[in-house]
Amino acid sequence: SAAQLPAFVRRLDEALQRNRDLLPDRSLLLALSRRSVELTTTTRESYSRVGNTRFGGEPDLPRGFAYPMDGDVAFVFLAQIDLAEIAEYQDYLPRTGLLSFFASDLEYVQEARVLYHPAETQLERCPFPEDAIFDRDEPFEGFHARAVQAWSLPPTYLDLVRIAKGERTDEEAAADDQLYDAYERLRETCCPQRPAQENDAHGINVYVITQLDSPEQEAAEKAGGEPGDWKVLLSLGFDKNTEFCFWDAGTLSFMIRREDLAACRFSRVVAFIESS
Repeated sequence: SAAQLPAFVRRLDEALQRNRDLLPDRSLLLALSRRSVELTTTTRESYSRVGNTRFGGEPDLPRGFAYPMDGDVAFVFLAQIDLAEIAEYQDYLPRTGLLSFFASDLEYVQEARVLYHPAETQLERCPFPEDAIFDRDEPFEGFHARAVQAWSLPPTYLDLVRIAKGERTDEEAAADDQLYDAYERLRETCCPQRPAQENDAHGINVYVITQLDSPEQEAAEKAGGEPGDWKVLLSLGFDKNTEFCFWDAGTLSFMIRREDLAACRFSRVVAFIESS
């Protein structure tokens, strides 16, 4: 929860003073807030350092480790995250080491692979296999990425109502345009996003804007359990730098069960693409 972050609580309270219709929801907003990590691509990857946070390009893998393949088809490398760099922003991932994110395809993500390499692992840059077939014409451009502390709230007031199962029904919330608009203003104030013309931010433990089911619901339907059992390990969005574009500028979210996260079992991750 982001309730442990003084900066978020202060910003929330300031926003509630301007949107007083939402004051009764303060406790709920604090409970449903998510302490997140925002990742933004910066400069083109130079490969001068092994094991840095990188989006696109070629991955760093253990010496002698084969690049992930499905027959002749190469998995798409999307990102690697230096866990020591984000240790101060969250408390549920290993404190050191590297997480690497791959997808079998960028249409339905039939298989996702997340590899965890402990800090003592000897890593080296892993070139793409010769003559490998990719799901897209060519690999993504490689870029450094910067991590910062962030927080996230449910995308709309209707999502807030559904998650909370509170006194207001979906119909009542939808009919109250003033309340709905107040929540949109509050969320924009508390969770500012980068302008659309800039490369979008990617995130860990964020709420993902969806048209239909949430990634948590999708994960529970595909791999079992309840939506609350699942967590957003990494959500990727449109990015002009790397040229990420999932369907119609949608999102690709890697999901992990909370129990697997606690045990560092990253082999059971599932992923989904959401687009309009």
